[in-house]
This record gives sequence, C-alpha cells and structure tokens, in this order.
Amino acid sequence: MSSSPLEILPSELWQWIFCLLPGRDLYHGAQLVCRSFHDIIKGSPELQYLIALFHEGMVDTGSSNLPFSDRFRLLHNRRAAWDNLNWELFPKDISPHGPRHAFGFVGGLFAALSISRNNFAVIRLPLKTSPSKQTVFAQLDIRFFDFLFDPTQDVVILLAKDTGPEERYFMHVRSLTDTKPHPGAHQPVLSMREVLDSTSAVFQLDGDLVGCLQGGATSHLEIWNWKSGQRLVEIEDDGFHHDVPHVFTFLDPNSYAVACQLGQGSGCLRIFTLASQSAPVATLLFPELVGDQKWYLSDISLEPSARICYRLSDRVFTTSPDVRVHTIRLEYKHREGPEETLDFLMLFRNDGILPFTTHSDESELIVPWDDWGPRNTRMIPIAFEEGWSSSNSYGSRVILSDYGTHKLEIMDFNYHRPPDPLAMSKGFIRRHAEPSTISRPQLFNKDVVTTLPFFRLVKELPEDFWDREMEYMIDEDRILGKMTLTQESWLYTLAL
Repeated sequence: MSSSPLEILPSELWQWIFCLLPGRDLYHGAQLVCRSFHDIIKGSPELQYLIALFHEGMVDTGSSNLPFSDRFRLLHNRRAAWDNLNWELFPKDISPHGPRHAFGFVGGLFAALSISRNNFAVIRLPLKTSPSKQTVFAQLDIRFFDFLFDPTQDVVILLAKDTGPEERYFMHVRSLTDTKPHPGAHQPVLSMREVLDSTSAVFQLDGDLVGCLQGGATSHLEIWNWKSGQRLVEIEDDGFHHDVPHVFTFLDPNSYAVACQLGQGSGCLRIFTLASQSAPVATLLFPELVGDQKWYLSDISLEPSARICYRLSDRVFTTSPDVRVHTIRLEYKHREGPEETLDFLMLFRNDGILPFTTHSDESELIVPWDDWGPRNTRMIPIAFEEGWSSSNSYGSRVILSDYGTHKLEIMDFNYHRPPDPLAMSKGFIRRHAEPSTISRPQLFNKDVVTTLPFFRLVKELPEDFWDREMEYMIDEDRILGKMTLTQESWLYTLAL
C-alpha cells in the first residue's frame, strides 16, 4: 500500500501536471511537499529548466526544438557570462553617411537617424558567433526628428513636425525593414492634437501602444493603438489635477505610470489603466520633504527598461517582462540658496508596482512612501561633478555610466537567482541585501531607507574605453558603449 494517496498516480502523470506550473511554484512549493515530488522534479530536465527560468527571470519563447537539457545548459552559460562579464570587444564606426542625432537599441539592433542628412540606418550588432551587419539604410522622404522601433513587429514610429502654421506633430508608422508604411497599420500617420515642445516631450512604444507626454506647466498625454489607429487615452492639463507631469512609462498592455511633481514641492508616481482614462487608480508618494519647503523637486527624468523582445523567433528564451527595472532620476533644488542640486536615482521592479493597477475602488488609492517605497525601491545618491553621466536598463539589469572611473558597474535586480560561483570568488559580483540609507536632514524629514535587494557587478573596462565619455546601453547579450564626436559616432560592442 502506498504511504501517501498522492503516490497512487504514476510519476509520469505527476511530471505532466508539474509542467503546467510556473517555476516559482515548483521551486517554492511542489518540490517541498514530499520526497516523491522532490525526486520527480529533480529528475526531470524539463522541470529543472522551468525552475532555472524562474531563477534567471526568463521565459521560454516557444521557438526552439532543443532538448531541455541543452536549454538548461544555455541558461547556465548565460548567467556565467554576465556574472563574470566575459566579453569580446567589437569597435565600429557608424557614421559613414553623416553624423547621427537620434539613437535606439532594441533586440540586438542599433538604429540611428541623421537629421541633417535625413537618413535612417539599422545595424545588427555582433555576437561572439556572428559579425555585425547593416540591415537597413534609407533616405527618408520626410524630415523626422526622432523615432521608436520594435523589431519583433517590424515597426518603426518616425516622429515629424508639421511646418505649417499649426506646427502639429505626426507619428508615421513604417516598416522597419524598408521604411514604407506598415502593412499592419490601419492609419499610416497618427496626428497629435496638441502643439508639442519636442525638447520636453516623452515618447514610448510598447507592443501595440505608442504614447506621447508633453510634460511641464502645460501638459498633454495621448496614447494610441498604432495598429488600429485608435486614440485610447487623452489627458489634458486639468486632468492631472494641478500636478506637473514630467515622464511616463508603460507597465503592461493595460496600464502605465506618470511621474509627477506635486504642488508642495514633493513628487509621486501616479498609476493609470487604459480603462481609468484621466482618473489614476493609485498614487505612490515619494519621500516626504522637510516642512520649511526650502527645497523642492525641480526635475524628474525616467529611464524605462528597454523594450523586451520576447517574441523574437531566433531566441530560445528571453527576459520576463515582470522583472523589468525602471529608473527615475530625481533632482531637488534650493528655492533661495545657491545653485545647488541634490540628485538621486530611484530604481524599482515592474512587478513591485503592478499590484497597484488592480485597485478597483472608485476612489483613488493614496499610498504614503513608507507603505510602498522602502521595500519596493532602491534609492541612491548620484554626483554629476564626480563624473556620473547616465543609466540604461534592460530587463533586471541597470548599467551606470561614470566618466570618473575605468570600471563598469551593473546593478542586477533579479535577486532570486544564485550567482555564478567563479564570479563570486573573483569579487566580480556581490549581493546587496542590506538597507541603503540616505541622510539629508535639510531635504527629507527623516532618513530614506530602501531595501530592494540586488547584485552589484563590477569589472575594469578595456583600455579602449579609458578617458572616453561613453554612453552605455545593454540588451540580452551585449553591453554597448557609444561615443559621439563632432562628425562621427563609434560603437564599442562588448558581446557576452
């Protein structure tokens, strides 16, 4: 007689059932139930692969016929390459057709727009196993000033300004491969209702959604479905309830967040759904300032995690959208004193914010900083005078650009995974689970303590990068250093 009713079913049937569970439930639940379940899961390459996907913050694309044991090995090798930052350097001049003014880096493709010469180029960047290749070069028919693109849908949204008296802005929906009108777009040109200041407007593309926020004192937000040509959201200035919105980012296909400056000098993250229109479902407050209001939040910029190409057919697995990291830069100024600023980065994972999108009461949910910030964010000070430049993120990783050092620094907020033992022994990677404390009594009414855990990866850069002002970007397999001179731009691809 079986020792447990669970053991009446054959192990093959249990294995089939377990394959329907996410890796999180296998790791934290099923394998802990009993010895039989543990042995079934331990002995199955498919189930071990599902657990490894959970640890790495990845999802299977469903496009590979490789055995699960081979996929597991590829995951392990990928982790080791990132943790040890085992790269191969590929330098490339990308300016044979004139200087480049607008750039994008998505899914291994680097795209660049020359405004002065009105051309558009796309380069597939190298890997250790394949060289770089220019895939697109087009002389454009209209003068554009910026663009967004998604290679998984072969779409590029080119942004143009009307030269007429109304000076409206237009989004041209084109195919990335030939820059002709996209066959899947019902309307090839989307017309913005408001006159925009292109220097402060924020454009975002995520899946079928494209949006534009004109921040500042006169604010306007529009979100479209670029396939149907339907305008889904339009919020005028008074719809922000006297807040000053600065930036926005999509959270998922049905929700987005807007970072706002509040009237009393502090700030917040307002959470909207497409269904809620101009009514936020939740407001997440930033750290409270001291009561004398001598300091105020003067500027907010947001670096959303780059578009995750989880539908690319040439990938075995890719980053899960849930582990995306968003980066907000907060700049505080003194109202009466010298031109002094205090700057901070606030980093948070997408899955830490998504639960607030499900708030269903008619009244808006107001969440004080202490109820969401300390456990869901990591806040760090930055100093521009010491060489700090910018940040760029992809998936759970954030790369920091710092001109004052020869080292490369990456913060990885996928804290579920075990680090590579060799990288740990060499000191390339270290887990940060201890709190970060920011003590600025002249600014905040109490110490700002944040606890979101992360891994810190640090390695010395190749000599080609020394004493050069690089802007860094990353994707699944590469670290990209971009250096722009007067008439040329160079890419330094560190292929992992």
